Amino acid sequence: MAAGAIGALGATGAGLVGVRSEVHAQAAAPAVLAQSADTQKLVATMVSTFNAQLKAGLGDDAKILYVDLATVSHDQSVNPAPYGLSNTKDTACVVNDVTKNPLSSSLVCTKNNLISGDVSHYMFADEVHPTPFENALVARYVLLQMSGKGWL
Repeated sequence: MAAGAIGALGATGAGLVGVRSEVHAQAAAPAVLAQSADTQKLVATMVSTFNAQLKAGLGDDAKILYVDLATVSHDQSVNPAPYGLSNTKDTACVVNDVTKNPLSSSLVCTKNNLISGDVSHYMFADEVHPTPFENALVARYVLLQMSGKGWL
């Protein structure tokens, strides 16, 4: 369905359409890593299936760029040093103490409820959401892919 909507953009006159794999780092997220091996495998299968169907649905239109964030996010999680990541397993925000973070979410994460130490190069802010640093890495990767396609 998403791929069809994206294809329709081109049909209505959109010049270039960039599409990123929507479910990218979830298989490596702390919330998933805290689950059983079977559940982790299930989530990884769901992520790869969703992204494969999305990519297949896009076809090979030169005006559409599919950016495979799932692969790069996986590489970041198993090989963090080249990306400048210092931690890919833990959360930068306190998420297990409702007195410090009432929603247990990065949505209300501030400098007052970060874990102790330098979290500036962590991958995850909370159990599923990326940190500003990870978002910058994603943006840089998307720009690289756009440049490789000649869009920039």
